[in-house]
Amino acid sequence: MQRLLLHLKNRFKMTEQKLPSPNIKRKKNINLAWVWLIPILAALIGIALVVKSINDQGPDIVIKFDSASGIEAGKTQIRFRDVVVGTVSEIRLSPDRNSVLVKAQLTKDAESLASSGTTFWVVKPRIGLGGVSGLSTILSGSFIEADIKVDPKTGEKANHSYESSFVGLEVPPPINSDRAGRAFIIRSPTLGSLEPGAPIYYRKIPVGVVTEYKLDTNGQYVDISVFIYKPYDDYVTGSTRFWDESGINVTLGASGVEVKTASLLSLLAGGLGFEPFDALDNQPAKAGTVFNLYETRKAAELVPIGIAIPVVFHFEQTTRGLVKNAPINFRGVDIGVINDVVLEIVEREGTFFSKVSGTIYPERIGNIYSQLPNKFRTQEFISNRMFGLIKRGMRAQLQTGNILTGQLFVSIVFDNDSTVKLPENADLPLLIPTVVTEDFGHMQKQITSILKKLDKIPYEEIGKEVKDSLIVISAATKDFNETLDNLNLLISPNSPLTMQLNQSLKELDRTIRATRGLIDNLRDKPNAIIFGDGDLNYSRENLGGQ
Repeated sequence: MQRLLLHLKNRFKMTEQKLPSPNIKRKKNINLAWVWLIPILAALIGIALVVKSINDQGPDIVIKFDSASGIEAGKTQIRFRDVVVGTVSEIRLSPDRNSVLVKAQLTKDAESLASSGTTFWVVKPRIGLGGVSGLSTILSGSFIEADIKVDPKTGEKANHSYESSFVGLEVPPPINSDRAGRAFIIRSPTLGSLEPGAPIYYRKIPVGVVTEYKLDTNGQYVDISVFIYKPYDDYVTGSTRFWDESGINVTLGASGVEVKTASLLSLLAGGLGFEPFDALDNQPAKAGTVFNLYETRKAAELVPIGIAIPVVFHFEQTTRGLVKNAPINFRGVDIGVINDVVLEIVEREGTFFSKVSGTIYPERIGNIYSQLPNKFRTQEFISNRMFGLIKRGMRAQLQTGNILTGQLFVSIVFDNDSTVKLPENADLPLLIPTVVTEDFGHMQKQITSILKKLDKIPYEEIGKEVKDSLIVISAATKDFNETLDNLNLLISPNSPLTMQLNQSLKELDRTIRATRGLIDNLRDKPNAIIFGDGDLNYSRENLGGQ
């Protein structure tokens, strides 16, 4: 064992002597300071992201709604033209607990929406008269839509001041601000059945909507804001007139009964119609132009554009049935309208007359007016020409337009034989002399005569006599019924009269048979009545027995 260890020791020494000596060098110290650059760089990136996030954040706004239906904090988005411009961050009750306050944060590029001209509403599925909207939210969920109001006076988006608190709309506005067109104002004495979203028609085509309404500063009219889509807004010109298309229009006038209806939507939600009535003024109206609202299309058509000649009529006969807007007619053509009817007195004579004021529109005369040079289309020239016609016999008289309603109208006629007082000059309002309508007076006299005759009829006495006659007839009818009942009893099969009649008939039959047998015997033996017949066989048959 020792030898073995000695041998190994010698081998190790020999191997150690053969190995090269190692080249030992001192290693430099490694600097690990650069490792800290990684967290520093991460911190800088984080700070940059925070700074960018802060810079990208827009202002915080609060929107007030009646309820938070469909709104969730952290999920519900705010959109403008289908672009996400904010997110709801908090929902809480208002201090009075009558509404909810929705807090949201807008993005940096949408900070201009935080202005007094912005409106907000919740988009969700809705079914209304205008159709179905918001169906896309069934899958994606509700969201808050933002839009900018359009100034109805200019038709453009106005610059508004900064605002952070808003009152959300419960119903979406009729139109969005990105819809091309122009806004106008319709002035009406009352609102009627119009509501925001009501349609506006041009030749029965829906071309716009009612956007809003409000009272004017004096509270005397209702200013209705409307929006007409492009390109139909070009048809709104200086000669355009708007009228109410709502409901069913029933007119009972001098021309009879007229019934007009609009579309089903306008019957339910109301609506307006418009149309230009003069080709001379065909320039598109500016946005914000104010138009008057007429009751019907006919009322709008009755007011032509052009000069108007005020006229006056003095009627000594009754004017019952002559009302405002009744026509002034000349040979079947309505050339004007009645404006007012008042009663006046001639103090010196103590007599009364009806002063009727009206307006005549020369444009309705036709080619006679249209062929005049423009320099002659003045009130002064037309009134002088009418004054000349008055000197040649132009008069006015009342005529019946509708017998059922008794409505009257004024007819312009020519009566050269009438002796009436003519006006001294052609000053306005132009006084047109009147003549009594003979047919009208004669018809009134006939009606009065008939009424007097009807008054003389003794209705009470006739009624009493009719009542007494009815009593007598009732008693006679009762007696007749009793007679029929007795007759039925007499002719019934079990009545004594019927039984006696049957017995008498039987006896008559037996008698006839016996007589027949005697006649047959005499025919065979004529002398049997003198000498007898001993061989005569008496039986029940020849004696008439049974």
